[in-house]
Amino acid sequence: MRLVRLGDDPSARVEGVEADLRAALSTWGAGTDLAGGIALLDCTPPGSLRPLDAVIVLPRGVIVVVGVDLPGPAMKLEAPLQGQWKVDGWPLIRDDGLLNPAVEALTAASALTQRLQAERIEPLPVSTIVAVGPYVAQVLQPTGDLHRGVRVLHPAPTAMLAAVKELSTYERPCTAEAARRLLSSVDRRTAALTAGELVAEGFADSVSPDLASASTMLIPRFTADGRPAPPRPAAPRPKKRQPWLPLAGLALAGLALVLLIATVAQSCSAEPAQPEGSGAVSSLRSAEPPESTVDGLDFVPRGSSRETDCGPRAFGQLQQWLRENPCTALVRSLFEVNEERKAAVSVVVVSFADAVQAQRFQALADDEQSGGVNELLREGRSWPGGPSSFAQAVSSTSRDGTRVRIVRAVWVSQETKQTDVVLQGIAERALRLPLPG
Repeated sequence: MRLVRLGDDPSARVEGVEADLRAALSTWGAGTDLAGGIALLDCTPPGSLRPLDAVIVLPRGVIVVVGVDLPGPAMKLEAPLQGQWKVDGWPLIRDDGLLNPAVEALTAASALTQRLQAERIEPLPVSTIVAVGPYVAQVLQPTGDLHRGVRVLHPAPTAMLAAVKELSTYERPCTAEAARRLLSSVDRRTAALTAGELVAEGFADSVSPDLASASTMLIPRFTADGRPAPPRPAAPRPKKRQPWLPLAGLALAGLALVLLIATVAQSCSAEPAQPEGSGAVSSLRSAEPPESTVDGLDFVPRGSSRETDCGPRAFGQLQQWLRENPCTALVRSLFEVNEERKAAVSVVVVSFADAVQAQRFQALADDEQSGGVNELLREGRSWPGGPSSFAQAVSSTSRDGTRVRIVRAVWVSQETKQTDVVLQGIAERALRLPLPG
């Protein structure tokens, strides 16, 4: 992993947990033997309310690291994301009055996620590490907090390395070009990093030619002493087939085709006709999506549909745009999750013929004033114990080539606020659900 110091005075002396963190990252060395990636130290991304001790950009994830200095060494730290921290059984009291230091860490991670989404950066998951010191022997975290991609730990080299590997699990490595855009979005001073330097830290080489574009020119063979090798003997020509063999093959193929048609006709005639009013529509295929788990959070399917006409399923300005720029496929799914409380998630995937259309659609979808695409809940696809609507939902979008994904998440039995960091974490993980075929 390569370290890049971005503070106002990179040579300034650092103390406390920040010094422990830098020491841990420095022990890994450059390259990909241990982790790879780029660690930006002491940086302040646009929109962040405070400098961050580190932003670690990995080929398969982004990690925001926030340091927290405890009053002194501790044997046991109880560190829930919601509720007061306790040090060796005593409530943690800080000079700034903040009872739960994880709040500012989650706020910083959420702000960085929103910035990367706003700039259409590669949709890598953004996780959080809260580094505590001067020393903590044991940290206790609720299981739900771990599933949200948050780790609280003392930044020893091995503990940091284990957490970084656990949190960087994106389905494909980020390319060097995408990494340059991401790093530049965090801090413009990283523009000096070259693609070669990023490839050396494990990012995918987006410049290497594909095999399909490689030259197919034949390279002459040479002997050990440098002389051209003699040509290889030509392969023996196949024997001439008898003229009656193709005719026999055609006859057998014809017989097989007749038998196949007869079998299909018999099976179709035996199939009972579907009664009228059954709700079957040729352009609609309803099927439950598979249950999926992302970062330990289970997404339980509650309904899905597939259409090829997006216009009638949209509203507002977006509906008119889709009528003028038809999609090629629309898949809408509903999920239920339990992250401390029960939540409902709508995932809409809209496919287009080319990436330019998809990019324009995403820009409109990000603007709530432009309308949107109906969730299945608006069309009566509810379930027992589900929400009544997706009003005031936490929303997020991502684009993968020609496909745009729109995610909306709400609490089922309580008020939803668009600034809810827990729902934002659920929506971010829903962006990484397996795309429908």
